[in-house]
Amino acid sequence: MPNIIMGNNQIAEETRVWKALVQSSGGGFQWNSVAIANNFVKKIKTKSYYSKIIYLNAMLGTGIGAAIVPLIDKLRAGPATNSGFVDADFNQAFGLQGNGAKILNTNILPSSLGASNNGGLGHWENNFTGSGDVEPVGCYNNNGSNRFVLDLRPTIRTFRWGLPGNGAGDATAGDNAHWYGQRSSATSRELFRNAVSIGTNTTSDVTSQTNDSYIHLVGSYENIGQYPWPGRCGLAYLTDGTLTSNEVSDFNLILRAYLIGPTGKP
Repeated sequence: MPNIIMGNNQIAEETRVWKALVQSSGGGFQWNSVAIANNFVKKIKTKSYYSKIIYLNAMLGTGIGAAIVPLIDKLRAGPATNSGFVDADFNQAFGLQGNGAKILNTNILPSSLGASNNGGLGHWENNFTGSGDVEPVGCYNNNGSNRFVLDLRPTIRTFRWGLPGNGAGDATAGDNAHWYGQRSSATSRELFRNAVSIGTNTTSDVTSQTNDSYIHLVGSYENIGQYPWPGRCGLAYLTDGTLTSNEVSDFNLILRAYLIGPTGKP
């Protein structure tokens, strides 16, 4: 477990902004929240792939006012828009618990993540139920012709970025795990479970330019409405979609060591 002492009070700018936004959003902190956030930020900024991480919600602090604030926010989207969650739904030790009726809106479009409509979606699931809605993060485009989602259910685990049929994954049940899917080119989509690749799709796919639905967390937004997720989000993040396999593996280790481990999350 990494040391959670900040040392010399050297707080990264990302940590300062996150702390201020948590306070202004009505959230609070556990005794170790700020130190964990700061140590993670300082560590991830030493990595070459830091530039590829566009948004990261670390799920640190107390109350829903903390849960909605991203620790990394390169698009300056600000706190997610909360629909239904209350303070009792969030615990730093385990994450944000959904019930199939609540959702967070990142206010970020899929088309804003990476060049040529590339992008990546990450979600750490801590309470997979296998019932209810099936997408823990993502959205459809405005007319439903393209999907930008992680799709987890008892019979499917798939990453979709483009036409609905061109998913990367397999016909196996979802479960509690670190899930990450990315599109790095028109012919490259890949899904990882705990940093291990479990499916690819190389079908040529030009995604729609009308990606005017926002990416949601603890659920997804489809063209006919919101689809909340009944599981529990330990953390969530968005990337530009171009992480290498080695970078996915390294990022998984850092997330587990700095965000999942110190807070007692399973």
